[in-house]
Amino acid sequence: MVILGGEHFEKMGDEMHLTSEGIEVFSRAMRERILEIHHYVELDKNRYTFLYMADQQVKSLIRCFKSRNADDYISSYTGE
Repeated sequence: MVILGGEHFEKMGDEMHLTSEGIEVFSRAMRERILEIHHYVELDKNRYTFLYMADQQVKSLIRCFKSRNADDYISSYTGE
């Protein structure tokens, strides 16, 4: 696995940008991380991918905004 290093960045004015190779390295590492399976929910013995849990939290936030009730938010950590 290649790790991002100084050679993967280029300075453009006052900003630092990833090079094409840097974008590829970052994208591969991010994809691997997002698809890892972990035990995210304290009260649930199942294991989920980060992507699945992020999707569940977004859906929970949408329900919360639509109902205008903060109690409708369900935390991915506790499931409550």
